[in-house]
Amino acid sequence: MNLPMSFFSLKREPSLSLVCDLRDATVSIAAVALTPKGKPELVLCQTTPLSLPEPVDSVAYIESVIQTLDSSIVNLRKSLIKTGDSRKVEHAYFFLGSPWVVSQSKLLKVVRDKSFEVNNTFLSRIISREESFVLHHLSQVANDTELVVCEEKIISTKLNGYPVENIFGKRVRDFEAELFVSFVPKMLIGRLQQLAQKETHHDDLIHASLLALYTFLHESSFRKNDAVCIDIGDAITEVCIARNGAISGIVSFPFGRRQIISEAAKAAGISEQIFTSHIGTARDGHTEAVDSQTLAAVESALSSWLTIFGESVSQMMSPVTAPRDALFIRHDSFDDTLVDILMHRQPIELFNIPLRVSTINDHSIDGEIVNAKAFPDQFGIKTNILFLARLTASK
Repeated sequence: MNLPMSFFSLKREPSLSLVCDLRDATVSIAAVALTPKGKPELVLCQTTPLSLPEPVDSVAYIESVIQTLDSSIVNLRKSLIKTGDSRKVEHAYFFLGSPWVVSQSKLLKVVRDKSFEVNNTFLSRIISREESFVLHHLSQVANDTELVVCEEKIISTKLNGYPVENIFGKRVRDFEAELFVSFVPKMLIGRLQQLAQKETHHDDLIHASLLALYTFLHESSFRKNDAVCIDIGDAITEVCIARNGAISGIVSFPFGRRQIISEAAKAAGISEQIFTSHIGTARDGHTEAVDSQTLAAVESALSSWLTIFGESVSQMMSPVTAPRDALFIRHDSFDDTLVDILMHRQPIELFNIPLRVSTINDHSIDGEIVNAKAFPDQFGIKTNILFLARLTASK
């Protein structure tokens, strides 16, 4: 079992790593140079739509991801050769978003009359107990998909009520820890491990993209103690709820930009292709160039999204504990349009109280990664790279 900061070891020789980001309808892959000292370097980055964007069944969906990922790696290697980069690819790291991973955050608390020692045995016992409980619950709603634990991390700890980083060997009466754990279909893990072995001869690890995002937000100037962080994907919206600097809930629902565009185009009476081109005229959060008919159609579609958002997220909190800030992940001009509407025309609410809306995009990351500006609109990949760079530097 991997416990705090025991993720993996990275060789410190000049080489490249493949950083792969798997989402509901796309695969992004980057060639990255990671070093123990200095900034990571983004060498190449490409995004490819899945060969089978509609999930016919779980097996076909997983095979579509693997086929797309395999061909993307081939294309990236060809591009490296064309640029004359002869560095060896040593590792491949996979970051998964919904629906490929189910992530849970849980506050573990143990209080006893007599002091006890915090050690591997104690941590393994309480973590295994929690994972077994979650797996049992997920098995009842996951149909025939077998899920396994792919990642676990203790994000923060308190001993006797005080934040402590070095917890091992300490005797306490009151132990508190924030546990982040991710579950992935067993079939997908097996296929990714096979692909990693073929490409790098290593069984490189799999991470939840949500953990990379949360780590970035937690350590950056964008940190908000109480906020909902919203990432509207192609088919799925992911929401991470933070309270008092910790993850208090994670939820996703099957309503993304694809359905927003479909409903909006239908309301506008035009094709989805033409509608998307109209939306593309909005830049940097300004929709003045978008015609009123298109904006009205988006507002109509957003009403459905807002209803599902409110129903899904409100179940994770009460009116008293509900955050008052919404932080949107900005990927492209489509997100600009949505956020502009939510800020000025159609507010996003929880328990009938409007949320303050702000955005975060990859511009805030570019200064921390060499050559990042050459690959715009790659927020997910860049947060993954920073996550790996942090782990590399800790070795």
